[in-house]
Amino acid sequence: MNVRYWFGVILAVSLVALASAQPRVFTRGTFPEAMAWSESTPDGMLVVSFGASWCQPCKVMDAQTWQHPNVEEFVKRAGYAIKIDGDKERALVGMYNVRGYPTTMVLRSGEVVARRTGFMDASTTLTWLESLVEVSAEAGSTLSEAWSDVQTTAARDAKAGAEKALDLWERGSLGDDWQGVRLRRSLAGVIASGVATGDDDVTKRVGALRDAWKQGGLDDQGSLELWVVLSTALGETDDISAWFDETQRERRRTKPSEGLTAELVDALALAGRWADSGRLIRDPMEIVERELGIAGVTDEAAREAATGRMAMRIGRVHASLIAARKLRLGWRVLEGVVKAKPSDTALDAVREAMVRAAVDAGVAQPRHRSLLEACAKPDPELGQALSSALD
Repeated sequence: MNVRYWFGVILAVSLVALASAQPRVFTRGTFPEAMAWSESTPDGMLVVSFGASWCQPCKVMDAQTWQHPNVEEFVKRAGYAIKIDGDKERALVGMYNVRGYPTTMVLRSGEVVARRTGFMDASTTLTWLESLVEVSAEAGSTLSEAWSDVQTTAARDAKAGAEKALDLWERGSLGDDWQGVRLRRSLAGVIASGVATGDDDVTKRVGALRDAWKQGGLDDQGSLELWVVLSTALGETDDISAWFDETQRERRRTKPSEGLTAELVDALALAGRWADSGRLIRDPMEIVERELGIAGVTDEAAREAATGRMAMRIGRVHASLIAARKLRLGWRVLEGVVKAKPSDTALDAVREAMVRAAVDAGVAQPRHRSLLEACAKPDPELGQALSSALD
């Protein structure tokens, strides 16, 4: 018993001692010096590790990951590494939008090409860094091109698409303005499809990103919106429901932004709180117009996938309004979609999604039958479900 006790004490002290000493892989130079090297060395990889003295996962990475001989050898061969104390370097934390610790970034030519938030063991870190050896042109690509690439990849392979979506999200160049928030929301749809495959790595990355976003603070509506987006992608709508209930009185004094409202509407509907979802909606056409703004892609499979996600969200808006007894507004959703003159395929997708959501919410009406019949190829199983709901 005493031997085991003292062995545990010695092991704990050893790990603390290892973590307190900066791993040899990190330079003793300054960040400006590291950036100057990165900007003048296009083929070099600058690894930046953000941490804090109170962060336990950071200490474990310092003691194990960054001192692993294979990681150390790779970093020294590929480029340069520097450790940043987030508590002391608040300007850098803000500049790179670091929202949690540990955060590991890779830069080329002074530009962020990839980042990961959360603990990574030596094997995961090495695999990730090795996958970035050939990354160069991506950092200079436009966001629209990168988003199109994500959609095209996701249409063929949901897991690979989710990984690219996460890479783009974490790249550090999206910003916190409305355009950055909107692109992250679009990426979340691809990420959710990746989570649905059951892949553990994708789920862990999304969970770490969501936790880091919350750790960074939910003080503004943009941050709240993205936390809701990531939680919904993980299927963890119970957390959103709890937050919704706790802050209901405050929200009555502060009107949620259009983006936050749209995400809460979707999350509450997925949690089965259809009427609460519908009560939040003041102007459904604002949400419909957001959803109809599908990014232009030429790949047919990618456009089909994006159309499907758009249709499901519009369908949930429609059913939520009916559940909240806002019948006129509920059917205005269809009028707004028709007025936008989408393709026949997109219009049929919305019609079916509206019927499906109404059945799921238990608010199906006879009018939904004619809605389904208007589709070029009505889904027979959905037709049976609708008939059962109307009987």
